Amino acid sequence: MGPKTDMHQNIEIRYGYSIGDDMFHAHFMLPSKARKGGFQRSVSMSMSPGLSEGKHHVKASNEADVLKNAHNAIDSYFED
Repeated sequence: MGPKTDMHQNIEIRYGYSIGDDMFHAHFMLPSKARKGGFQRSVSMSMSPGLSEGKHHVKASNEADVLKNAHNAIDSYFED
């Protein structure tokens, strides 16, 4: 059985169970964000510990938690 998909804020999340580590895994790709405010804004963004654009992976012990973790990560990325 292949991975399932879910959409959150126009981001596709692919998730499924891995028998290898008995965990659920979710993968998603975050787009680049338009940068505003010139140099000062880009410096503060690069120093923040949040997620950056590109591929991301989360895992959890059950399907509901892995989706919740992925949704929370996507939400925090767009809050900046």
